[in-house]
Amino acid sequence: MNAFATDSTDSTSPRLRSSSAHAVAAAGRCPVCERTEFVAFRAVLFRCAHCGLVVNPDAWREGADEALEREFFDEGAYVPDESAWVRLFERLNAARTLAQLRAAGARTGRLLEVGIGSGALLVHLRDAGFDVEGCDLSESVARHARERHGLRVHVAPLERLDGAFDVIVMNHVVEHVSDPVGLLRAARERLAPGGVLHVAVPNVASWDASLPGWTSYQPYHLVYFTPGALALAARRAGLRPLRRRTNEPFSGWFLALARTALGCSPHDAVASAAAARAPSRASSPAGLGGHLYRAAMVTAGLASWPLRAAQARVGRGEEVVLIGARADVPVEGA
Repeated sequence: MNAFATDSTDSTSPRLRSSSAHAVAAAGRCPVCERTEFVAFRAVLFRCAHCGLVVNPDAWREGADEALEREFFDEGAYVPDESAWVRLFERLNAARTLAQLRAAGARTGRLLEVGIGSGALLVHLRDAGFDVEGCDLSESVARHARERHGLRVHVAPLERLDGAFDVIVMNHVVEHVSDPVGLLRAARERLAPGGVLHVAVPNVASWDASLPGWTSYQPYHLVYFTPGALALAARRAGLRPLRRRTNEPFSGWFLALARTALGCSPHDAVASAAAARAPSRASSPAGLGGHLYRAAMVTAGLASWPLRAAQARVGRGEEVVLIGARADVPVEGA
């Protein structure tokens, strides 16, 4: 797969196929293909033997989405990290998302972001000419976005929103739900004719994911996609994949190697919820130590650029991005 190719069917990676040679019993059906054959993957995780989706067994527990949201993210007032380093990384990520939307033919119109974080992406897209709004489950996150950036934010799940949008963005949201096809279907139902959906998720087929300290191994992630599994989920939701690529960020290898060296493995079967939360939500070092930490991360990212570019080009970057449209409506310029 080249860096930003039109979609085509692919299989799970050789590394995933060889991760286990025997079937194991699992508690339910695959959330994407609905098959029941799984193989052991890593720690408590299972891999679907058919579509390659990797599943956290909590996905089969009733009410897991809401319970994990409360356990890991319901922490009172939202206080974003607004350091110069974080603002720089947010601007770079926002610029990349905008470039991908432009490549798919999205120039302006009504845009919805699902799961808004600090609001930095919505601000960037508003400045680029879109009529933006967001939706988030956290009242404190929404309040920060309204007061800090003047953004319109709904505190509600996507399924409760009315209206049609020319663009919907869901970056690092779909891996948090036990019914990813249902969430993608809800997005498709809210796309205006000719509209596009931008989805980004962690790529469990990435080279980084071979390390136990990969930053996306988190107890609140219920499903892990390969590029092919994400495309299949989109098609089952009534979407037509238009473009698909993988990205490898500056921090990918730096954080995965550091966390592996520290023995981090948030999905360890014996890890407590508190211990699992600590490595993922702890603040970065502050003061001079924080600047040195970020500088080391950037230096490592620059030094590893040839590797990062190569793995992104062959579909092994740690983030999968898919641009899709309603399967029943053609998209101009796509």
